[in-house]
This record gives sequence, C-alpha cells and structure tokens, in this order.
Amino acid sequence: MAAVLVLVGLLAVEAQAQDTSCLSRLAPCLNYLNGTQDPPSACCDPLKSVISSDPKCLCSLISNQGAQQAEQAGINVNEAQQLPGRCGQHVNPIACLSGSPSSGNSGENSAGLFLGSSLRTPLAIVALLVTAQILWD
Repeated sequence: MAAVLVLVGLLAVEAQAQDTSCLSRLAPCLNYLNGTQDPPSACCDPLKSVISSDPKCLCSLISNQGAQQAEQAGINVNEAQQLPGRCGQHVNPIACLSGSPSSGNSGENSAGLFLGSSLRTPLAIVALLVTAQILWD
C-alpha cells in the first residue's frame, strides 16, 4: 500500500499546484478531525459534493507527504482516514492511478474515480485539509 501511495504522490506532484478550488468547500471539516463526534452536514455535504463533482481535485492532492504534513499540522491522521466513512462516503484512491472506476461499481459519477469501493482515501482528505489549514492560517 505504501508503494502505491508513493506512486500516486509522484503522479500528483504536477497536479498539486493546479486546481485547489475544492479546498475552500472543505474548511468546515477541520473541526471534526479529532474526536468521535459525527461531522454535521456543513462538513459532509461539501465533502460529498467534491467527491462527486471534482474527484480530479482530490486526486491532485494525494501525496505520500500528505500524512507527514497532516501530523506536523496536528491533524489526527486516523480520524482523517475515517472522515469520508463518517459522512457515508467510500472512496478509492487507487482509481486515481487508472483514471477508471472500481469494477462492479454501478453508480459512478461522470469522472468515475472515487465511488463504490470499501477502501477509504486517507491521504486525499488529509492533503485537502492540511492545505486548507495552511491557506487559512
């Protein structure tokens, strides 16, 4: 898994400097990364929207450095990994490599990158939230 994340990170380096407009929509999630309280719709609705409408933005922010940056920023990486699930979303970061949806997925969005897998994308969310925190500090 670590090797896959390194590969995703290498592929995402160029895209990281590009479209980060989805970050501003995820700012309400920052307060729900530490603890077990379920995030409100103010966090989950924008997260669901970004997952369905702008998955390439999430893919562009996946990097191996994301977890290190999150930890340095004081973000609980384990909680960040659980955030999509706590919002009822299951995403597949490996789809960023292939650009295609997971097999057996019948309800993909138009980009087809994230829905339908039991895998969660910890680094995508962590990278988004770390970047958002940096932008607002």
